Amino acid sequence: MERFFSTLLGRLGYVGTLIDLARPWNGIMVGLLPILSLLMGGGSFSLQALLLFLAFFFGWASGATLNDIFDRDVDKINMPFRPILKRKLKISNVYRYTIILHLLAVFFAIYLDIKILLFVILFFIFSSFYNSPPLHLNRKGILGHIDLVFTVVAIPTYAGFVFALQKFTLPFDYWLFIFGLTLFFLFIFMLKDFKDLVGDRKKGKITPVVQLGPKKIRTIIMVGSILSLILLMFLYYKIIDFQFWHLVPWLFSFIALPLAESIVIKKPESGWGWSRVVVLILILSLILINLLS
Repeated sequence: MERFFSTLLGRLGYVGTLIDLARPWNGIMVGLLPILSLLMGGGSFSLQALLLFLAFFFGWASGATLNDIFDRDVDKINMPFRPILKRKLKISNVYRYTIILHLLAVFFAIYLDIKILLFVILFFIFSSFYNSPPLHLNRKGILGHIDLVFTVVAIPTYAGFVFALQKFTLPFDYWLFIFGLTLFFLFIFMLKDFKDLVGDRKKGKITPVVQLGPKKIRTIIMVGSILSLILLMFLYYKIIDFQFWHLVPWLFSFIALPLAESIVIKKPESGWGWSRVVVLILILSLILINLLS
């Protein structure tokens, strides 16, 4: 998916390069999660929901640019098509760009609520743990994945609930849903390591795929993602009233997700890309269910 969008956006010149650096195709998912929890918590789809989306969308984009800066050595092998490696931008300009993206996230958060600003700052902190030295957790195996899902899943989802309820303390069922969603994404995000396997091995980057091998990790991912998806569905309906037609997106996910994951060894970019599409459809469907309920 990254290769496809980089090729497409490369035709748009400087603007396309800036969009490519931010990897908005991933940021959309991050921005949708607080909208989902906002609606589950009783909030409404309004301008505030859009601003909540933008706060975490730009939070993601700021981290994505940092990742491109500090992972250049590995990306030379794994993703040589990235803008920095193709020398479309100077590193100094990328630093300025990531500062602007951070400020945009802060602006939308402040406009909403001081509580959302605190979540965005927390997002920045854990994003830096993952993307940049000295911790650089994306090179430290499962710790990196845990930090990543905490940053881009747990924090935005928690923020949406807090904005809906206007308090930091949540009902226990809400905490369980955050846990279930985070666990589900933990297995999904492991898929991205397959496309980076060659460069990760050469540069000594520790990932679950490097440590245990592609076949074993694929099995773990397929079993773990389905089991966590079942758990997530159960936890979701502890908060939302069930209706029979709600089963459609869940059944689609139970069928489509294993199919996408099954090809990740032979076609790592396609397996990772189609898995994201399936999850995006699920999240959009759950948002729609809340809007129609």
